[in-house]
Amino acid sequence: MLSTLWKTTKWLMLLLLLLIAAGGTAAVYFWNHSDELLRTALLDGIKKWAPDVTPQLGRCRVDLLGRVHLDDFSLTLSGDAAPFVALPEAVIDLDRDAFLQRQEVVIQNVELGRPQVLLSRDSDGRWNFQK
Repeated sequence: MLSTLWKTTKWLMLLLLLLIAAGGTAAVYFWNHSDELLRTALLDGIKKWAPDVTPQLGRCRVDLLGRVHLDDFSLTLSGDAAPFVALPEAVIDLDRDAFLQRQEVVIQNVELGRPQVLLSRDSDGRWNFQK
């Protein structure tokens, strides 16, 4: 009886260790790829929100406080060569509860570092962002 209990306990411990290893591996994978997953989701969301705009994003990362850091972000209008909005750096504070519970992105604060906006008007008097 004691031998059977020992074997069962040994197999349960081995199973528990395998589950912990698998969970740890998954956590490390998502931690290492979270920046790229977030970058792809942001670019897709911008393309849906503004289909005539081409977004570009150099690097995207989330810090330990849950803030999203964007590096080298720009928006280019279709038909233009240069971006009309360029943000070398931006920090976005998200509502973490809304994101974690409902996967909803609710922006609470945006900090822009060295923003550049290129506005031009054509001969008809229309601004480049109005096209």
